[in-house]
Amino acid sequence: MGAVIIGAQAVTTKGRSAVTDIRNGNLRKLKDKYLKDLGIDAHAAKEVLNGTNKRNARFDLMVDKKSGQVFQKTKDGTIIPSDYSLDELKDYAPIDRK
Repeated sequence: MGAVIIGAQAVTTKGRSAVTDIRNGNLRKLKDKYLKDLGIDAHAAKEVLNGTNKRNARFDLMVDKKSGQVFQKTKDGTIIPSDYSLDELKDYAPIDRK
């Protein structure tokens, strides 16, 4: 079973365990088209969150439906919180409109 690290708590990704902040499936995967419609460059957003442009394909972007906070999910199921919301990513990772 994989573990999800959120703050100081760890919960399993498989099963019915939940963290108070992310309860009952509040996390949803952010698709590139949805981000593009919001004016966010998905690749630039991953670079902002990771601090580098390397290995970004290993992460999926997720959002908490209630709070709007952005998370990353690794391919093995680990969830990594960020300090960014979708609104903030619009400023930090805008689509270049040339």
